[in-house]
Amino acid sequence: MIAILLIPLIVLFNIFLAIRLYFKHDRELKPEVEMDYYRELPQDITPAVLSKLMSIQGVASKDIMATLMDLVRKKYLKIEEIQARRKKDYKFVLIEEGDSTNLKEHESYLTHWLFYSIGNGASVTLKEIKDYAKASRTQSSFRHNYNKWVKKVGAEFKKYNYFGQSKEGLKTAG
Repeated sequence: MIAILLIPLIVLFNIFLAIRLYFKHDRELKPEVEMDYYRELPQDITPAVLSKLMSIQGVASKDIMATLMDLVRKKYLKIEEIQARRKKDYKFVLIEEGDSTNLKEHESYLTHWLFYSIGNGASVTLKEIKDYAKASRTQSSFRHNYNKWVKKVGAEFKKYNYFGQSKEGLKTAG
């Protein structure tokens, strides 16, 4: 008889205890460190520099296209879609009013390389860039200019000092 009366009391006590523990301990933890939250990048860095920061491999060939698109965003270039033999191609055109003094060194080098070495001085198409990179007589020139551009991106990256200065360099375990 006593057991029949104790069972509902034990169940009610357990429910009360569970509710009390839930409201006492189930709270959002507050972060110990207060940090600024950025919706946008805190600095106006170029896609190639960001790629070097984010990727172990560093700068890749895709960063050429990202840099060109960033130059379109900055209104230094404009992009036009053109139809060429049932295939779409894109032409990048230098805008005369674009102020090249505000460009980073690697952006300026990229535009000069693509527009004056590969293009006609006023525009360049993606097909022209791809053909220039693949052609056996211009491959070494493309590779040389690409490597030079990557070094300029690296020099720009070092200016931001993302990883600090170390006299000892990177250390390995062991």
